[in-house]
Amino acid sequence: MSKVNLKELLAIQKIEQKIFKFKSMYHPNLIANLSKEAYNLYVIRNSIGNQLLEELSRNERSLQKIKKFITNKIGEIQMKLKKATDISEIDFLKLSLDEWKAFL
Repeated sequence: MSKVNLKELLAIQKIEQKIFKFKSMYHPNLIANLSKEAYNLYVIRNSIGNQLLEELSRNERSLQKIKKFITNKIGEIQMKLKKATDISEIDFLKLSLDEWKAFL
């Protein structure tokens, strides 16, 4: 295995570990007791984790494709943010944007 492949595998594994860390932070029985902001963060992280796990499960997974996927999601959210008018929607989108950027 080449040095480049090893670095890429380690980077992908780091992304997977981050996803599972987020998922393990929330106990299913306690989700209902979260504040609105904490619940929104849970929903965003769970959604991001599920989308990234789906992307990582593809046969042709590569770090470059995953970064492109994340970049595309960031772009989509930025477009929605420009069109948003509701304060709570804007806050949700900003939080979502920050969470996606944390994976880059």
